[in-house]
Amino acid sequence: MDSRPRPVFVIAHPGHELRVHGWVERERPLVLVLTDGSGPLGRSRLASTAGLLARLGAEPGTVFGRLPDSALYEALLAGDHALFTGLADEIAGTLVRTGATLVVGDALEGYNPSHDVCRMLLDTAISLAEARTGQAIANNAILLAGAPDPESACSVILVLDDAALERKRAAARDYGEMRSEVELALTRHGLEAYRREVLVPIRPFDWTPAEQPPFYERHGEDRVAAGVYRRVIRYREHLAPLGDALATAHACVP
Repeated sequence: MDSRPRPVFVIAHPGHELRVHGWVERERPLVLVLTDGSGPLGRSRLASTAGLLARLGAEPGTVFGRLPDSALYEALLAGDHALFTGLADEIAGTLVRTGATLVVGDALEGYNPSHDVCRMLLDTAISLAEARTGQAIANNAILLAGAPDPESACSVILVLDDAALERKRAAARDYGEMRSEVELALTRHGLEAYRREVLVPIRPFDWTPAEQPPFYERHGEDRVAAGVYRRVIRYREHLAPLGDALATAHACVP
């Protein structure tokens, strides 16, 4: 019997688990999801992820679709840092309670503010949990916006066999709310690009997007111009102050 604590997988949106379907199938992590993935249309993807996780033997955590996407964006725009520091503390409590030694979650890529917030919360939660327990926790990320199989010298790489790759393809195509995204990704990269699943060790609290302004600002400006959004979420105005609040919360832990 494997006596290791169950890994914890923390993602911003339902559906991100498809990127590392083989790893989820093998490790059966405890899965935390910040939002319901409802997007601007208000249609939740949570049921599809819950069903997939059940088939894979993974377990939902207490934070599972906690916020509609619109609520997370409104909290960012309003500077409601207490909401996010509370979530970081709750996630830390989960890590302490489960004795987690490995955590995997979304990377900060400057692509979607929810993804970046997820990474900020996760780095904070891991540091809080380590401070409370004295136990080191491996902190890894999955990249969602770039190539399907990025790696660094220290990356953890899982190479799927043909059967596991076919199960991953079938799960992605059966995920109705993401079918168009899946088809676009397969057309762009091909199925073989998704055979390798990469967990990238990250440097915590490195929260400045490499590209300035980040993609989500430029996309937000287009959406505001089209009348879809009212305001643009910006790194310096909204995410950087949240990062300061989270770092302060972490520093105040005895």
